[in-house]
Amino acid sequence: MFPAGIYFCFKKLSDGNIFAILYGITSIYFAGVMVRLMLVLAPIACVLSAIAVSETLKTYMKYIKSRPSDRAGPPQIKGQSEIGYIMVGGISLLLVLYVFHCTWVTSEAYSSPSIVLAARGGDGG
Repeated sequence: MFPAGIYFCFKKLSDGNIFAILYGITSIYFAGVMVRLMLVLAPIACVLSAIAVSETLKTYMKYIKSRPSDRAGPPQIKGQSEIGYIMVGGISLLLVLYVFHCTWVTSEAYSSPSIVLAARGGDGG
């Protein structure tokens, strides 16, 4: 979602968005040059990814059918409500699966001491 966040920052240029773009581009370059600088990339990657998720959800939440008393949204075209539900549900599912993946990776990384390296054989032992 990092590149999508940069795209959304370019769509609405402001001082904060220009800073995020410059910080993101330079940190991804330096993280590519030296792996230890991945720690510099992590915060801005999270921020730009959050911008991308937020803008995408904001776009598709408009198309979810509103209550009859609330007609402030855009006019509904047949099928837009279903696309809105699919996109919002899909992004929500991806975010939940990402949390489970991060929990699993963390449990694998911190489950054994770093002095002893864990290895698995071809038979799973």
